[in-house]
Amino acid sequence: MLYRTLNFYQAINEIRKCNPNVDIIVGDFIYDEKAMKRIYSSVNIDELILPAGFYLDSNDHICNKSNFMNYIDVEVKDIDDIENILTTCPIVHEDVLDINTTELREIAIAIQKLNPRITVKLANRLYYEEADYTIFTNVPIQQLALPRRYYMAMGNKITNKYNSDNTTYVSIKIEDIKKADPFYLIETGYDIDEEKELSQNVKQLKRV
Repeated sequence: MLYRTLNFYQAINEIRKCNPNVDIIVGDFIYDEKAMKRIYSSVNIDELILPAGFYLDSNDHICNKSNFMNYIDVEVKDIDDIENILTTCPIVHEDVLDINTTELREIAIAIQKLNPRITVKLANRLYYEEADYTIFTNVPIQQLALPRRYYMAMGNKITNKYNSDNTTYVSIKIEDIKKADPFYLIETGYDIDEEKELSQNVKQLKRV
């Protein structure tokens, strides 16, 4: 696996990818204080197929300690126990999981696809001198699911250094959108609402 580091949402995406017929739900971290420590599954934990490097620890939690620079320790609960907690579910997008590009807009769109509940914007280079290597989001960098080749680096940045197919790589700052002047912010050009509608239609077709 190409990860040098791995955050919670990336890990959940990998688990979901290994279990395409299983409903795996994550609590919304705004309403669920344990959202980054547990998932809800439609099958028992011992029925889940785990990605390479993951295992069940002595507490029957999914863990990848010692196998990654960042590690997770996740409890698995029955999906019926989720009660009224608002939920989010990272989407597995095969077309963006393994992108290998230095194009800022392509990376921003990939992040938006992997994080459908967040806001992602770029800056107009006419008004913002660091526009060519900055992405603005409304959540901290630690809560972003990233494409497979990209990982968190020092200085609130993401990079694909050492993970690209050649020596060319990017270093992109992730900035808080609340601290940005709305005047110089621009859209990525990706319609997340259209994507959500398409995803919902696909789910409804599967149920029929």
